[in-house]
Amino acid sequence: MSQFSDLLSIYIKESPFSIKSLANEIQIDRTILQKYIFGKRFPTSYATIQKIISHLTLTDQQKYDLKKAYQIEKLGLDQYSYLLKIKSIVENIHYIEPLSFTTEYQFDINKSCASNLDDLLIFTQFILNDASTTDHKLQICLPASNKIYELISHTVCLDGHISLEHLVYLDNDISNYQNMYNLIQFENCFPTLLSDHCIIKYIYQHSDSTFNSQNMYPYSIHSQNYTLLINNKLDSGMLLKDEINDYLHTQFEQLFMKGYPYSSYHYSDSGYLPFYSFFNKEILPFSSLQRKPNILFVLDNDMLERHCMRDKEELLNDLDHYRKHINSILLSDEFHLYFTKGGLLELIQTGVIDDISSSLITPFDNEEIQLLLHRLMNINKHHHNFYLHLIKEDFKFPEHCLIAYQEDHEVLFGVKGKKGYHSFILNEPTIKREMFHLDILMNIEDIIYTEEETLQVIEESILQTQRLRHLNV
Repeated sequence: MSQFSDLLSIYIKESPFSIKSLANEIQIDRTILQKYIFGKRFPTSYATIQKIISHLTLTDQQKYDLKKAYQIEKLGLDQYSYLLKIKSIVENIHYIEPLSFTTEYQFDINKSCASNLDDLLIFTQFILNDASTTDHKLQICLPASNKIYELISHTVCLDGHISLEHLVYLDNDISNYQNMYNLIQFENCFPTLLSDHCIIKYIYQHSDSTFNSQNMYPYSIHSQNYTLLINNKLDSGMLLKDEINDYLHTQFEQLFMKGYPYSSYHYSDSGYLPFYSFFNKEILPFSSLQRKPNILFVLDNDMLERHCMRDKEELLNDLDHYRKHINSILLSDEFHLYFTKGGLLELIQTGVIDDISSSLITPFDNEEIQLLLHRLMNINKHHHNFYLHLIKEDFKFPEHCLIAYQEDHEVLFGVKGKKGYHSFILNEPTIKREMFHLDILMNIEDIIYTEEETLQVIEESILQTQRLRHLNV
């Protein structure tokens, strides 16, 4: 028996159905249902469980508990927990817009030792002020999951005048699934990863040449004139200057040189389209996740030229490279396109795509959008390896965001800000490995609709729009 089969058994016993009558209602063999209940067989598809749930009177909490138990048994507790963390990270992706600070902070530092977190935050603000009034450069060796890093990250991301060099220690023990240490660092680093004046490098904690947990002050913050050494528990430290500061600066720079680039930053004012050129051109499975459907693959040159307001040649060149790459993938591998129902309806109603900046192209008219969507459906019907996936509403995929990846190679995150499109290619292997599990996450059947349901929603949305247009006429 398992938690899943125990819950299923309890819920069926509390219903007015016998095993036989319930099996008849949902048109399943009685012996198979019995095996589900007694833990002797596990459903390969959650669709079967949804049929059972539809005939039982369950609260939302009971439905959630049954889904959770099913997923844990199907995936294992460790992978299930990691997938939930990845889902949370994706749902909370955002970009912090730079601001200009006019306030100057004045500090009267009359001591050099911090004995608690509050003292450390005051010292950190003092060093940030020193950086903003001297060479506008800050260097830190610090985990990303603490109040000190939060203060630094927020200040650096909001104040475009300070550049940041961040050295972060990561865990390379792939068997340690409990603390999600690397994913938590990634989640907290996300705003700085989208900044062109932040460089993040990583070193693994278990590397012989690096982190020593026995060191009394393994972490540090450096401005031009000061160094703040911080203890392992992040609750005490020392503020240093003059000759010792110069020595510690040199130590940090030597260690930073040994670190590996965490990511590579890219910026475009023309949209997501140019970012695809950064992908490895090997023929590998390709996945693209956006709120709106990605119609670039079926966008023809004539249509783009009619709507293009400037940079026509550059856009056509980028589009040509993109289509060639996707075509080469479809010859021998898979292309997965994920999008939301809300994004689909917005695309049909407005004709505005996110992949190319609205400052470069005018919106497509209703008939053009319908034509492009029909092309997507036709390719889906004629190519067994071209997949359209509609994301269910309970997965809150963020607006103005792109996640694209090629299995075992690149993972691209892109976010649209007020002034342009910011993105980064993730380099660090252990976090990339978890991001490749997005396929598993998205294919859990309570997160995406089936392919048939996806095509049906697209067709119904097009028909509904056509009816509204005729009524308006």
